[in-house]
Amino acid sequence: MKKKKCFNCKKLLDVSLFYKNKSRSIGIGAWCKECTREYNRSYCKKPEVKAKIQEYNQRSDVKKHRRRYMKIYRNRPEVKKRFKEYYNKPRMKLKRKEYRNRPEVKAKRKEYLKRPEVKARKKEIYQKNKKNIKKVIRAHKKRDPEKIKEAKRKYYQNHKFESLQRIREWERKN
Repeated sequence: MKKKKCFNCKKLLDVSLFYKNKSRSIGIGAWCKECTREYNRSYCKKPEVKAKIQEYNQRSDVKKHRRRYMKIYRNRPEVKKRFKEYYNKPRMKLKRKEYRNRPEVKAKRKEYLKRPEVKARKKEIYQKNKKNIKKVIRAHKKRDPEKIKEAKRKYYQNHKFESLQRIREWERKN
């Protein structure tokens, strides 16, 4: 194996421990991977660099490019499989549930869903997928009727007062 001396730490290391750099005569960087990582971390912690990075990430063309790339990336079969395995673990499900049940998250979500553009988008999506949504609901009702009855019973117990008010209101109208 070929060895090379790192210009920063002065250690004699294997060539595989250096990043490739075609602009250099031997085709690899002057610093080893560890020194390069260390330098990059310290450089990115500087306030003026942080501000530049943040400003760059907020540009619309950068956001658009990232969204397009992520859409392609997430649709790869191996990535889909990895995501499914990771997010379907009981520990992850519990973490998501705990996060969604935090009061500040609930309040933020409620506020978000009240926005007119969000309501319009939800309505648009529902209209597009009306048939599929109904199919899924029917399939769910056939698959788990006991589970649905239990959920309805729990909901009624937790919202008894509101339910009774709705029933009385309906009776007055009819």
